[in-house]
Amino acid sequence: MVALPSDEFAPGELYGRPEKNARITKIDEYMTEGAKFTYTYDFGDNWIHEVVVEKVLKAGGKCSYPVCLDGERHRPPEDVGSIGGYEEFIRIIRDRSHADYENMLIWAEKDTGGRKFNTEYFYRNEVNRELRKVK
Repeated sequence: MVALPSDEFAPGELYGRPEKNARITKIDEYMTEGAKFTYTYDFGDNWIHEVVVEKVLKAGGKCSYPVCLDGERHRPPEDVGSIGGYEEFIRIIRDRSHADYENMLIWAEKDTGGRKFNTEYFYRNEVNRELRKVK
């Protein structure tokens, strides 16, 4: 478990085992082929992702790392309200006759750069632009 130690919890109390200090622990120690771990995004909405390292490629060329090679579907809009909120959002934007249809699409544009929200489209180039900001 890689997490910043918390003054509110004794070591191991928060996750059931001692945390590693994220300020000094290098993530590449854990990026071995077949490794699995979970990542929690937005502790309010509590999106839990299982990450599986399928293959480790050798770095080469002038490529900036990390890099996204592929993905599926658009991510949910920020602060949509976890799984239930996202399901409700999708239900509304699929029903043009719903009273909140237009408002939901306009609200979601904050996360699409002004494009109409499309649940099926994956913006790999956008993901890689964000990954280039990682230091």
